[in-house]
Amino acid sequence: MKEQFSRRRFLQVSGATALSATSIAGLLRGEYAHAQSGGTLTIAYNTALPSLDPTNSAKTSSPAVQSIFKAIFDPYIEQNPDLSFGPGALTKWGWNKDKSAIELTLRKGMLWHDGSPVTTRDLVWSLERAGERFDTIVLDPPAFAKNKASVPKALTGYREINLRALKILSPGGHLVTCSCSYNVDEASFAQVLYEASVDAGVHVNVVEKRMQGRDHPVLLGMPETYYLKCFILRRIE
Repeated sequence: MKEQFSRRRFLQVSGATALSATSIAGLLRGEYAHAQSGGTLTIAYNTALPSLDPTNSAKTSSPAVQSIFKAIFDPYIEQNPDLSFGPGALTKWGWNKDKSAIELTLRKGMLWHDGSPVTTRDLVWSLERAGERFDTIVLDPPAFAKNKASVPKALTGYREINLRALKILSPGGHLVTCSCSYNVDEASFAQVLYEASVDAGVHVNVVEKRMQGRDHPVLLGMPETYYLKCFILRRIE
C-alpha cells in the first residue's frame, strides 16, 4: 500500500527546516509525486483572496495576494528586480511637449477575457474607478502658457488636471493648486477652477489665496510680474 504524503510526513522528511537534495529526491519519487490528469495544472495558495477585483481588495498589499493578481492581470507598469520601472500594460508614459497633460501609451494587441480589445477609454475608466482618495493634493505644474497664443490650450490643461484632482479629493480635503503662467491672470485661473469643480460635481470654497514671495515683487502697471497664482481650496462635504 502506498503511503499517503501528509503535511506531517513532509515536515518529517524535510526536518521542518529546509529541504536537502536527498529529501527533494524522495519527494519526487513515484510514491509521493502524483501527476495531475487532464492537462490542467492547479496551483494552490495558502491565503484567502477576499476579491478578484484588485481595486477593492482589502489585502492588496499582501505579497501572496499581489502574486495572484499579477498572474491574472497586467500591471500598468512593471517593477524590475532592481526596483527600476519597465513597460507593462503601458509602454510609454510622461508629459507631452508643452507639459499640459500626461500621455500614456497602451500596449498594442491587448484583449479582455472575452476577446474584445482594450482601449484607452478602458484605461481611463480603470484608473478612475480605483477610488483612492487623498486629504491633501498639491498641483504645482510648470508654466502651461509661455506666450499669449498658448493661453486657450493652457486653460484646457489647467481645467483637466484640477478636474482629476477634485475627483480624488476626500470630502473636507484641501486642494493647493498653482499656476505660474503670467499670461493666465488670476480671474481666468479662478474661472478654470470653478469650471473644474462643476465638471467634477463637487462644491469648493476658497480657504486662502497666495502669490510669489517678496523676493519676486509685483510691479503695478506690469501685470506679467504677477506670475504665480495659488488657491487653497476646500472640498465641502
